[in-house]
Amino acid sequence: MIYGITGKIGSGKDLATYFIKDYFDITIDVDKIGKYFFEEKKFEIYKKIRVKNKEDLVKEVFKSKKCMEKLEKILHPYMKTFVKKICKRIEKFICNGQIYKRNILINCALLHKLKFDKICDKIIIIDSDKKIRLDRLIKNRNLNYEDALLRVEYHEKYHFLNEKNMNRFLKFRKDKKKNILKNKKYIIIYNNSSKEELEKQVKEVIYGRIW
Repeated sequence: MIYGITGKIGSGKDLATYFIKDYFDITIDVDKIGKYFFEEKKFEIYKKIRVKNKEDLVKEVFKSKKCMEKLEKILHPYMKTFVKKICKRIEKFICNGQIYKRNILINCALLHKLKFDKICDKIIIIDSDKKIRLDRLIKNRNLNYEDALLRVEYHEKYHFLNEKNMNRFLKFRKDKKKNILKNKKYIIIYNNSSKEELEKQVKEVIYGRIW
């Protein structure tokens, strides 16, 4: 079975992934794959977006949707092909004549934009309030307020998981006993409290089979 885990910047999806990774046979970190292909293609990217270095690139792509689209147009085809090949090769295995499925976790901020939602059986969405995500970026990534706000605001406007898209595409039912929303494929965990609470919730989803 293939699970996806996603969330806007600062939501805590990487921490949630850490808490449940032992359940899965393999965890695919798409952000790391993106960084690999960025290093392979960075000079092509700098030329296309007309910047001299990574620092300038980051500022441009979070200020301009067009610049972000140019970056994604170069990197995303490589990322999609790579991840889909991995999943296809390792999802099934044969033992004593029986076909078994491995449990795979795809950790990806842009899960829907890269269309990995199409290959996932279940998807966990980690969400947090905007102010909390902003504070986390400042504290955990050593960003100043302006740089952190730039990233958060971009995700608020253009990320698949913005409020407009969530209401439009997904219909959830609320679990009154837990701070979650869910349907047959998706579950939303709200990470507005402590790390311990996030660990408890995400493990209940995986080990307790809340769906």
